[in-house]
Amino acid sequence: MIESLRADPVIRQNYQIWFFSYASGYPYPASAAFLRTQLDLINARYPDHKRIVVIGHSMGGMISRTLMTDSGMKLWYATYEKPPAETPFAEESTRQLMAKALIFEHRPEISRVIFASPSHRGADMATNFFGRLGSKIIGGPRNLLMGDTSALDLARPGSSGSQLKKMPNSIDFLDPDNRFVRNLAELPLAPGIPYHTIIGDRGKGGNKDRTPPVSSDGIVPYWSSHLDGAQSELIIPSGHWSNQHPRGIAEVNRILRLHLEED
Repeated sequence: MIESLRADPVIRQNYQIWFFSYASGYPYPASAAFLRTQLDLINARYPDHKRIVVIGHSMGGMISRTLMTDSGMKLWYATYEKPPAETPFAEESTRQLMAKALIFEHRPEISRVIFASPSHRGADMATNFFGRLGSKIIGGPRNLLMGDTSALDLARPGSSGSQLKKMPNSIDFLDPDNRFVRNLAELPLAPGIPYHTIIGDRGKGGNKDRTPPVSSDGIVPYWSSHLDGAQSELIIPSGHWSNQHPRGIAEVNRILRLHLEED
C-alpha cells in the first residue's frame, strides 16, 4: 500500500507518511496510550504541522478508535471500583500507566480516520482453541508493569468471573466479552472527524450479523468491523490483509484524494 501511494504524484506531493510501531502482544489500550504520548512529542516538535489522516489496520484500527473517543471515567470504572487517586497501586508508575490507558480524550489533530479490517467489537476466534492457545503462548507482557501486580489484584474480575492472573495481551483484547472492548464500543465517537471502513469478506459474502454463515475476512467478522456513521464503507473480496488488496489500496487512495478536496 505505501509504495503504491507514494507512486501517486498527488499523494506524494500532499502527504508525508509516518508509522507508529508497537508490540503486537501488548494490550492495545497501553499501545494507544503510548501513541498519544508520541503525538504530544510531535506537536511539541512541529507545532505547525498539518492535521493527520490516520490509517489503522486490524488492531491499529482499534487503537485509532481511541483517538476519536472521549472516554470520561467509563473505562476506568469498568476496571476499578475507586478513582485513580484512591486506588492503592503499589507503584505510582502503575497508577499513571493505567490512568493514561483508561482515561483519555479524542485528539484534535486527527482530521480523518480510515479503518481497514478493524476489530472494534472483538472476534470469536479469540475464545476458541487456537485463540486460547495463542494467548497462552504470548503470555502476559510482564515488563509493562515492571513486576507490579497490584493493577491486576485491584481490578474487577474478568469476563469469566475470576480475578485476572496476568496482564491481558493482544489476543485477550479480541475477546468480545472483554470489558474494555465492550465498553469502548458503547462510547460515542467525537463529532467532526469523518471516518471510513474497508472490510474483507474473502469473496464469500455472508450475513452481517452473527447469524451463520457470518461475513468475515477469516479473522474478524463484519459485525465487529462495521461502525455506524462511516462516510463510506467498502466490502472487498479480501482476507484480513485488506490493506494489501488492490481494491483496498485504491480505496485508501480515493479517500486521501477526497480529503484534499474537503480539507
